[in-house]
Amino acid sequence: MDVSGWTIAQRMELPDWCFPTRYLIGCYGWNNVAASINWEISNVTLPDPACIWDFGYVALVDDVSSCDFRVGLNDVVPTTVPEMNDVQDFVPNYGYNQAGPNAVRIMPGSKQAVNFHLRLGLVTGGKYLVIENHNLAGTSRFQVYVLVSGLPTQLPAHMDPNTV
Repeated sequence: MDVSGWTIAQRMELPDWCFPTRYLIGCYGWNNVAASINWEISNVTLPDPACIWDFGYVALVDDVSSCDFRVGLNDVVPTTVPEMNDVQDFVPNYGYNQAGPNAVRIMPGSKQAVNFHLRLGLVTGGKYLVIENHNLAGTSRFQVYVLVSGLPTQLPAHMDPNTV
């Protein structure tokens, strides 16, 4: 049964086993210049539309380092704070409030592995995962990732209510 014309919300109601293969998309942030900001972009785009199953990060900063990072979706790597403010935010209620995506603070000495199960359906426009690394002191290092898949477009015949 063809469900490609269904809305994202309708397809998100389908059981997990109906979704295509999931895969990781990651972006690594590294900055060793104190009081500076840099940006990175993933190597591959998210499917469109997409289901973001998980969002997470691994942060490794030493006892004298700290940073803020922001994450979003965009067509190109941002090169300024205003450009990062305009990226598509997909975790709007996590971190501390800023224009655009919220920022997450990584404190000195932090060794964090954080994972959030989202199961979030959204239009991505085939954008990339982008990150902003605002290094406050020392060297900041973190890996941000999303576990994604496309949305179902076909269902097995036994799920079609019109078949006997």
